[in-house]
Amino acid sequence: MEKTLIKEASSDASFVPSRQGLIGKLFYVVGPSGVGKDSLIETVRHRYVDQFMVAHRYITRCANAGGENHVALSEAEFSSRRDNQLFAMHWVAHGNHYGVGSEVLSWLEQGHNVILNGSRAQLAQAQAVFGQALVPMVVTVAPSVLRQRLIQRGRETDEEIERRLLRSQQFCLGDVEGVFELDNSQSLEQAAEQFWQIHRTVTLGANYSVSQGDGVTGKEYTA
Repeated sequence: MEKTLIKEASSDASFVPSRQGLIGKLFYVVGPSGVGKDSLIETVRHRYVDQFMVAHRYITRCANAGGENHVALSEAEFSSRRDNQLFAMHWVAHGNHYGVGSEVLSWLEQGHNVILNGSRAQLAQAQAVFGQALVPMVVTVAPSVLRQRLIQRGRETDEEIERRLLRSQQFCLGDVEGVFELDNSQSLEQAAEQFWQIHRTVTLGANYSVSQGDGVTGKEYTA
């Protein structure tokens, strides 16, 4: 099946020029709906609490709307922060405004490693902002696993699930250099271990083979 690069979610996107001296790494986690990005980020956050900072996105969506743990803002609050240049980048998608706080740049300048629930449509924006500090990471799962997860969460009709499955097969970041793939088909603990190995590959410049739960050697990540 032909894969296509996902277009930007909105023309209302903004970014600041990439800063020099970003010592830390920004792990920019993307993937189609249902692959478990939020659960993976939460698992890594608690398992490696002293190794990563999680950047909460600012969204004009109710705090109890479900999904990721975000900072809920009214449209007026969002506009005020945007006008005062408090976002490193911002965009509009699915009828909501999304922002990444400028504090993330300060954290990276201080040498902290940061995890961000990213938008695949805004990857070019993120590259412009964070430059070499950006580590794009695509979370994937086997189609059969994704189907079961979408059914279990009970949010969509059968037809909507089929459309999501089709979109997940078309999910592609194009020929982007340095993108890491993380398979979340098994347990979150195994996925978190893969995340850690990718982190070590990026920060130490070494090659690692990730061992799967059945003892079979998995992906080798190369810096």
